[in-house]
Amino acid sequence: MMAKNYALIWDLDSIYSGGSGSEALANALSDTTKDIASFKQAVQDWPIPENNEAVSEFLLLINRNAEITKQLMNAAAFLECLSSADTRDLKAVELTGGVYQQLAELETIENEWHEKFALIPDVLWASLLAENGLSEIAFVLNEARENRKEKRNTGRRGRD
Repeated sequence: MMAKNYALIWDLDSIYSGGSGSEALANALSDTTKDIASFKQAVQDWPIPENNEAVSEFLLLINRNAEITKQLMNAAAFLECLSSADTRDLKAVELTGGVYQQLAELETIENEWHEKFALIPDVLWASLLAENGLSEIAFVLNEARENRKEKRNTGRRGRD
């Protein structure tokens, strides 16, 4: 087996030209902030499905959540590479902190959304996952749902 040699120089400008001062990066982070606010409102407005026909918004939310997560993880990876390449790049450090703050905000929104998962009747939940091509992410969705159910039950026991 032949070993491959890889360049030790990263071409970060091919991702966002201008590094931490990149206008494209600033625009992407601004767009992500707007996307998070929109996702938050959509989760708050999302009615708990009562039948299979009410699933379209659920599928849209799954896609929006995945896209926002991808945007944030890509930005975090890029900024961490900048920080590794130049430990004096304080702008990269500052922006990285902002991205992690956005990830925390997204997690809070996801928790609210997962709380709604827990309120969907089991039979309907199983049907939603089976009939909508969600088998690849069913495990993750089920884990989120079960975790919220556990938290709700633990909270009730503490008040009893």
